[in-house]
Amino acid sequence: MKTDQHLYTLFKAFIEQDDHPYYFYTHDKDGNITYISENITQLLGLSSDAFKADYMSYATASPLNKEMIRYTYRALQGKEQEPYKIEIYDKDFHPHTLLIKEKPMFEGKTIVGLQGVAKLLS
Repeated sequence: MKTDQHLYTLFKAFIEQDDHPYYFYTHDKDGNITYISENITQLLGLSSDAFKADYMSYATASPLNKEMIRYTYRALQGKEQEPYKIEIYDKDFHPHTLLIKEKPMFEGKTIVGLQGVAKLLS
């Protein structure tokens, strides 16, 4: 829960722009999810462990997802990114559009990963 509080504070302005449900996550520089908030189960029907273990298997073939790598790469270089959309499947393989906002995580001056919030748009 401490992680959720930290991430809420970090992304408060983005979260409070609307009433869309959301979940938090962090991942390392290699793209491995290191944290995901438990409300992903309420939103997508997926356990946090299942999503962390193989989150890319939930990505649809949507062209939106092609941009995900570019945005992630830039954020890992410390470049501020605008929110971007991706599409993933829920537990029952229904597609959902998410709006993603990410920021770098640092250890000292070194970027070690990204922290983000994903808003469920549909």
